[in-house]
Amino acid sequence: MKKLFVLCSALFTAVLFASVVSAEPFNGGLTLQYATSANTIQKGSWDVRSHSRASRVNISDQYITNMSLALSVSYGLFNNLELESTTLLYQDLNTPGVNYAHGSTSNAPDGGFFRWKYGNILLTDKIVFGLQGTVRKTFGDQQNDVWLEPYYSAAFSGQLNLLFSYYQHPKSPESGFQIHYNSGYINYNDADKLSSSTDALKFFLGVVYPFSKKFTAVLESQGTYFLGYPDFADQRFSIAEYGYITPSIVWQINRSLKLAYGIDILVYEKENVASASLLPLDYPTYPDWRLTSKLAWSPGGKSYLIRLKNRKDIKDIVGEITPGGEAGVSGYYDWGGFIRDEFDSVRNNLKEIRQEQNKTETEKEKKKEKTSEK
Repeated sequence: MKKLFVLCSALFTAVLFASVVSAEPFNGGLTLQYATSANTIQKGSWDVRSHSRASRVNISDQYITNMSLALSVSYGLFNNLELESTTLLYQDLNTPGVNYAHGSTSNAPDGGFFRWKYGNILLTDKIVFGLQGTVRKTFGDQQNDVWLEPYYSAAFSGQLNLLFSYYQHPKSPESGFQIHYNSGYINYNDADKLSSSTDALKFFLGVVYPFSKKFTAVLESQGTYFLGYPDFADQRFSIAEYGYITPSIVWQINRSLKLAYGIDILVYEKENVASASLLPLDYPTYPDWRLTSKLAWSPGGKSYLIRLKNRKDIKDIVGEITPGGEAGVSGYYDWGGFIRDEFDSVRNNLKEIRQEQNKTETEKEKKKEKTSEK
């Protein structure tokens, strides 16, 4: 218990230090609210996630509200390669009675993220490595530089992330303690040349602790460190560091559906660098808090055990399935998630195979007896 307390304290401190910057927008696949797993979903499987984020800022007794909705669809092209498309379906900033250069801003849709992830690379028996690339584009003539939102330009922006994941139980990841760390480089492509465009380093950290089969606690941090400020920084709302930490709770509704609720808490905000013509200097650059939620539907594919039923080494697997055999049964990971709920059907499947094998052996013995009698 003491070791667990020390570990949690150290990780919480690391989350705080890693959060001195900005937040990554919505992402799909095997992710938390922000941090991404180095694992990919199973080949041939789909993962669909809806995201929402809402905040409110009080300025001179006037309430400014901001809401965003997004939808992510991921597909396992290979066991190590996953493709994802995320569309920001709706973004609405309401600024009644507040001096704001663009007035109220409503985008529907707002923009899109297109991602690939190459993962499932084992560095050790418990640490997994992956790579993730992202391209982002604003749709049509929608406003791309919105107050209280992370900065993105109207052009195509590109990002490359390094992904690291630690799993206490690598073969059944969701049954144990997890740590996910992502870091990467982004170029916003907002100048004539990429070399003169705004660029930044991004960092994400997520710590996962399951309390039961149904509920999991998560603590995250996310941020962006800008590599210098361009000459036009004072004409943009969000080219400035800030930091949030995000505690959340995840409810596993059933094998393929789960719901996460969290709150982004502002822990660091760099002084307002936007021009006074865009935003009065005494106005906050980012909201003090944001409510977040994510609904994930992962229909998945056949489990690892079921797909092995026609292989010659089935006897080895059959031998591992024993009552309460954690290492032999729940220890299998199907590249898409936790398959403990399938164990009963797997046992029945293997039982039928054993019966067929016994029947075949019996028939062989009978044939031998008939042959010997002749």
